[in-house]
Amino acid sequence: MGKGQDKRGRQRGEPRHLRLYHSMLKCSAWNSLSAVERCTYIALAERYNGSNNGFICFSAREGAEALKVSKNTISRALSVLAERGFIEVAEPGSFHVKVRHATEYRLTAYACDRANRLPSKAFMQWRPVGTNGKNTVSLQTSTVPVMTPLS
Repeated sequence: MGKGQDKRGRQRGEPRHLRLYHSMLKCSAWNSLSAVERCTYIALAERYNGSNNGFICFSAREGAEALKVSKNTISRALSVLAERGFIEVAEPGSFHVKVRHATEYRLTAYACDRANRLPSKAFMQWRPVGTNGKNTVSLQTSTVPVMTPLS
């Protein structure tokens, strides 16, 4: 009888799932992501099995095929996710004459199994450049003209 199985060999407990915590969904970094970038994060997080963080292989070709977008779009989405702190490159990919090696990523929301590090959750510290939490809308001009009562 293996770990996580009952005496008949059936799995016990919950089926595999992906959790997106409200704290992550409400942070400014998540709200700044486009739909493709969010879908890319979900496709990457779907490969996390609880013990392979830091070893998650994900190539632009695989992502493009899964999300039905171009390789360049996925590459940009991965760059944005890394810049906003959702993922980190654990092992850069390479392309040689005979060997193709996809980049291995680490999700910062979870502990790293490669380096035995705690979750950094770097996305929680991300702030949009130049706003510093202030309103950037100019209050000088009104977009709607002021109406006066008819006399």
